[in-house]
Amino acid sequence: MLEVRDLKISYGQIEALKNVSIQVGRGEFVGVIGANGAGKTSLLMALSGAVRAGGGSVVFDGEEVTHLPQHLRVGRGIAIVPEGRQVLGPLTVMENLELGAYQRRAEARAVIARDRDMILDLFPILRQRARQLAATLSGGEQQMLAIGRALMSRPRLLLLDEPSFGLAPMVFAEILATLRRLHAEGLACLMVEQDAHVTLETTSRSYVFRTGQVIMEGSSSELREGGLVLVEESYLGSGEKSS
Repeated sequence: MLEVRDLKISYGQIEALKNVSIQVGRGEFVGVIGANGAGKTSLLMALSGAVRAGGGSVVFDGEEVTHLPQHLRVGRGIAIVPEGRQVLGPLTVMENLELGAYQRRAEARAVIARDRDMILDLFPILRQRARQLAATLSGGEQQMLAIGRALMSRPRLLLLDEPSFGLAPMVFAEILATLRRLHAEGLACLMVEQDAHVTLETTSRSYVFRTGQVIMEGSSSELREGGLVLVEESYLGSGEKSS
């Protein structure tokens, strides 16, 4: 589904990604782990179209999308849940969800309403908060809303940037269970997450980043059983938060 070849991203003289190549198959749940500043968020920003690639290619469902604007990538089926959630605080929960379907505005309202109801069933607390301003939600509720807003575009690939950021473990566990459910229903996911244990337990394959490069990859079970200590000690550092 997604094939990234030799992707380069630079911010001025700083190389954030150096010839990165990764793949996400149809319906896969793939993880990306690495130390702070390893380039993981830059990868997701490049895939979503939020930053411009300096080289390499991004192919989605056989189509070259490397230089496609972000809103057109959403229309192709790529949606991102950004780090820090970035919900629109002055708008209500319902208004945030409706904005997620902006690219689908030509569709029948009944179809969009049905998808919205499906998301409210996924996250029942959002139904209770439907007319509440997003800024007044808890961190966990805002993360649910950010995921719901992304789902309103009907993505085939969901990019997740640090979904546990700022959340209590029990709240994140609830969100992670929902992500696993969505994956089981066929949604492909690429997740950047600070907790290597969670990532390797949740995903089928993972990539380890260091200084803008992929330095290790493989099945998550193999990395968990045989290489997690190496991953943590050599690349993540004890207790270090990735970004």
